[in-house]
Amino acid sequence: MIKYFLSIIVFLGFSGMFYAHADVSCPVNVDWPNSFCPNYDTDFEKRKDSWKEYFEYKGAQWMEGKKTELLDAINKNILHEWIAQVDDQSHTNVYLYYFYTETIPGENGIFASKGCMTDYDVPCLSMPVENMIKENNEFDNICNDGLELVFRNRTWNNSCVKPSSVSELTSREWAISDDTARKIFSTNKVFATLQGDSKVTSLDGILWNTGPAMTYVDTDINGILVLATSSGSDTVYAFDSANNQMITSIKVGNTPKGVKIHPGGGLAFVANEASGTISVINLDSWNIIREIPVGKIPHNIVFDQIHNLAYVTIQGEDKVAIIDTVHLNVTGFIPVGKLPHNLDISKSGDILYVATIGTSDVAVIDLHTGEIIKRIPVSTGHHGIDVSNDGKRVYVSGIGADKINIIDTDSLELIKQIQVGNGPHGIRSAFDDSLIYVGVTATNEIVIVDSNTLEIKERIPTGNTPFWIATPMNP
Repeated sequence: MIKYFLSIIVFLGFSGMFYAHADVSCPVNVDWPNSFCPNYDTDFEKRKDSWKEYFEYKGAQWMEGKKTELLDAINKNILHEWIAQVDDQSHTNVYLYYFYTETIPGENGIFASKGCMTDYDVPCLSMPVENMIKENNEFDNICNDGLELVFRNRTWNNSCVKPSSVSELTSREWAISDDTARKIFSTNKVFATLQGDSKVTSLDGILWNTGPAMTYVDTDINGILVLATSSGSDTVYAFDSANNQMITSIKVGNTPKGVKIHPGGGLAFVANEASGTISVINLDSWNIIREIPVGKIPHNIVFDQIHNLAYVTIQGEDKVAIIDTVHLNVTGFIPVGKLPHNLDISKSGDILYVATIGTSDVAVIDLHTGEIIKRIPVSTGHHGIDVSNDGKRVYVSGIGADKINIIDTDSLELIKQIQVGNGPHGIRSAFDDSLIYVGVTATNEIVIVDSNTLEIKERIPTGNTPFWIATPMNP
């Protein structure tokens, strides 16, 4: 998202982005006839207040709808096209409103209040992050003196920014710092629940004691906060991997299964199968702030940060529940087929992939229409499922068989099955999509598959019954 702003400034400049009806030097803004005529010498707060008038003029419902379109366009790399869709400058105005109210930063990673409009001398780097990784993590001397390297969450676009901007970007979950990136690259932060041992482990040697019947695990983008569910004790355990210690344990509903940390931070959702609810945990206070009734046997969750939604498989009612993550209430349901189990979502938030136990297939759902556009047969479930970070593949495990399934997202075809051993369930790709990690429950090992060759690269023994897997940067 960060990489657009400088070129957008030029684009908007030539299209006449500032207007005023009262000043002949500013052409009329068709979308906002009574708009102000901004002065580049005006301080940030005055500019911000002036753009708030636009929100009031257009109305909250219209603006929130356009915000969704804007973030979707940025996520799909079609921001220029989206701005040019209309002739009345409304998309230009929407873009500038959300820039000045600091929903989005500029290309150089600096928010409006930090002077993005005047920092044209800070370019976005073009060197792909995967090249840096191959060069032995040599991040030094990438940026000019006085600037620091940061990486955009999920996309790994990289930018050089002022030191004063680093904490703001990381706190807003727009980027991770150079130091954090080094830690992710240099350590093997792959976490797994050991159902047979009542523990949580990681490939870099961590082993935490927990409660009985451990099922699901999740980690934050940095691989530091780790949450795991004990279905046998109705408890979520929270760990700090940086200091190798348990933070706390939280009693939730009956028989918790899926647990997911919201990509924006601050909240976690827990699916309580026997209670038919989602427990919402505040990650600052560690209190449950809401119990959301969703239906019979909710199993797991995936977040759509673009549209402020969460999707939950309701295994006992053969559907998926839709939750508004702002207001924390259910807004609808999508019929999906017999016994929906685990699920994942495309990076654009347009397509939902749901693995169903009853028919051993993946239902591909167009979220614009709520319709199933295809069912893709896979191995026998129940299943784990993961969309690669580049969005090109879907990886599906099947605990009732001995193989994982590779689906191409362009053709929506099963392109390969890989035998990994009996009972594969947890499955997650690495942050850079180079590896696939598979928890094989019957052989008590994590199998690592090279995603380029689709060949098994390594088998790592674990404790008993590695059930689910979590990796940083892959919610």
